Amino acid sequence: MNQPKTAPLVMLWWNTSLSPLGESRATPADKAYVANYLAELRRSFNVDILALGEVCTEDIGDIVTAIGDPHLSFHDATHMVSRCKFDIAVLYDHRRLLLTDTGAILDSYGKATLKVGERLQFYSHDTGETLHMFVSHWPSRLHCHETDSKRTEIGTSLRKTLDDIRTATDSQEYIVLMGDYNDDPYSPSLANHLLATRDRELAQNNDAYLYNPFWSWIGETTPFVRDQKIKSICGTHYYAGGNHSRWFTFDQIMFSSAFLQDGSLLLNEEQCMIVLNEDLESRLRNSKEIFDHLPVLGVIDIKEAV
Repeated sequence: MNQPKTAPLVMLWWNTSLSPLGESRATPADKAYVANYLAELRRSFNVDILALGEVCTEDIGDIVTAIGDPHLSFHDATHMVSRCKFDIAVLYDHRRLLLTDTGAILDSYGKATLKVGERLQFYSHDTGETLHMFVSHWPSRLHCHETDSKRTEIGTSLRKTLDDIRTATDSQEYIVLMGDYNDDPYSPSLANHLLATRDRELAQNNDAYLYNPFWSWIGETTPFVRDQKIKSICGTHYYAGGNHSRWFTFDQIMFSSAFLQDGSLLLNEEQCMIVLNEDLESRLRNSKEIFDHLPVLGVIDIKEAV
């Protein structure tokens, strides 16, 4: 008898907008909306990892309670480290993943302390592999312009952290980065300093690079057709006051070269996407609402042992 195929490992990032810098601004209705939508996403896409931005400890408790799934554990990374307040949480299915290590990644630039990201290390019960995950919420462009040297430093610092992991072993490592970078895929911090490329073959042949499939999501999601009113977006973050565009692809999931090889964990790029939802999109466009980001999804196939 054939064994059932192992389900893909599905991960999601969403900047919820509930509690920027860990300071709650959400109404009970806002929190209920986020919790219910996450429960729906978990059911619809069989999400194994829910990485959330702009949350506080209270938000996490409310979300976990509302989802009501006994198989979900969580890591609360809304702590204060040095002078930096993190606003990140990660929920994960403990039937598939064991969280073995965590830690905040900080850097300094002059007098500034920089939040590079939160590091999580998982053991996969399906394959026995180690999965390194880095979840980030980089500074807003309202306070740190795209050309600010601090953005260059953050991208370089994260790349060096990944280099340390790669050089620690002789084998290629499974590394996933996700978050709200407040930079588009082509921004220097990501493309030039983190080395997150759109060139899949380059990343496949050189593990110094990350592969970023969200280069494909910087334009309109649906082509223009004459005489048809077509619903379309061109990014993950909506800012009504944008000068050159109101949409920005700030939310991304990136993958190390190992996911492009013939190992036990394989990128399913066809299923990597911005999760479109008409109700949430309408809230993004409504200036009276707090929400301004759409979720993004990443999918990893599990290769069956021969």
